[in-house]
Amino acid sequence: MHHHLALTRRVVLLVLLACLLGAVPARAQSPNCSGAVPNDNQDDSSAINSCLANNASSVVLAFGTYDIDASLSLTRDNILFTGEIVEGVPPTLLARPDLDGAMLSVDPGADGWELSGLAFVGNKANRTGGADCEGYRGARSNILARGNNWTIHHIASNETLCGTALEVKGSGYVIRNSEFRYNGDESGSGPEPWADGITLLTCDGGSVHDNYLLNNTDVEIVNGGGDDCVIESNTIEHTSDYAFAGILVWYFDEGFGG
Repeated sequence: MHHHLALTRRVVLLVLLACLLGAVPARAQSPNCSGAVPNDNQDDSSAINSCLANNASSVVLAFGTYDIDASLSLTRDNILFTGEIVEGVPPTLLARPDLDGAMLSVDPGADGWELSGLAFVGNKANRTGGADCEGYRGARSNILARGNNWTIHHIASNETLCGTALEVKGSGYVIRNSEFRYNGDESGSGPEPWADGITLLTCDGGSVHDNYLLNNTDVEIVNGGGDDCVIESNTIEHTSDYAFAGILVWYFDEGFGG
């Protein structure tokens, strides 16, 4: 019953996402990752990884909830990773308690890819591994985005254990019309686990706009710097949890985050 109520709450949040950010633009694509079966409480990471490695140009998940036991890996140029939207609600990727690693990791050599129409739920309340939430915490983040000239839009990345909902290293990218809520936990200014909403390790030619960030517990958007970086028209709200800043301009040592 608790699991069902938790998923119901997430669906409500995702419906709000559709209202806040607008519907995902229609794409003339049908689900094409048949090996991944939603709503069966079985690990789907191997099947989704097989589709990401072998589908010609797109991976489209059918509507439902997918259990993620191991990190998903996107390694190819110009691939679309998306989902079937039903009444404004995208498919959910749910981290299993023992997931050791990010939910989705993009290879630094992958350029021109697109991520849209999916909800990543870090399942922080049930995750193990919280003892590792100190110092650099990328291994516990939801999404590690790498490469150049890619686009993320109309996703949700919520409830990561610690680290960040979205960590970025690359150039020429666009992050827009997406939601980042309730990432990390807060204990005042004391010990972690905390999590950013969006962590831009580099932002050369990056554009971050029209996103919604709520109650993330480290910094909502942290920018490590770069030429021609534009951050605008994002909505940041804090209604309960402790955090260190809404937007922070920072400097990350070269090589931070891999």
